[in-house]
Amino acid sequence: RRIDSGSMRLTNDMHDGMSALTLQLPIGSYSCADNIHSECGMVSDHAWIGETNAPRTFYHPDRFQAQMLWFRSGELEYRFSLGEIDPSQVAFIEFSMEMSSNAPMYREDFKSDIHVSVNGVTLGTWVSPGDYGGRRGRLNPSWWSDTSSQFGLLKTWRVDAEGSKLDGERLSGIRLSDLSLEEQDYISLRIGVSAESEHVGGLNLFGDKFGDFAQGIVMRVGYAK
Repeated sequence: RRIDSGSMRLTNDMHDGMSALTLQLPIGSYSCADNIHSECGMVSDHAWIGETNAPRTFYHPDRFQAQMLWFRSGELEYRFSLGEIDPSQVAFIEFSMEMSSNAPMYREDFKSDIHVSVNGVTLGTWVSPGDYGGRRGRLNPSWWSDTSSQFGLLKTWRVDAEGSKLDGERLSGIRLSDLSLEEQDYISLRIGVSAESEHVGGLNLFGDKFGDFAQGIVMRVGYAK
């Protein structure tokens, strides 16, 4: 099964006797933007959106067209539906996105503590090594400056009955049972950088027409039928 639209992509497949539901949201379709601090901004694949270094831009009506966004500290929340899946059937949840630190222009040795939480429970923190440039992002439009951030790393966060992992490596002891999936009508994903972190190096998020990977914010849910 596959549904593909400008705001959502949904696929449903089966592997190893388990079904998997995949949903994708554009990076600008967050439900709220909390405590956003400069440097910050966003662009679509053809133009700048709103004002640069103005946190209010994160509520600009054109934000849904964003293909790259950035901030020094703050947090974005994305909300996904489980659709017809019974929460008791869920075996794992994965989130993947292309991201990096955010430095002036770019700087590949610029660390940032980027945290991810699901339903209010922090899965863990990834220390991003830097903000990547030096070559153009494979998907970047021609008007984007060569001296700006170009691409990120594709990171995959997973939580199941055994704990949480980042790119297949153990991250924390947070389990699926800690997420209280049955208590609300959506799954909340929060991505951000705390102003109190050791490395406050910002966040770049890349959409499906920017950076190196043709995707937005992807959630994959494995469940038993």
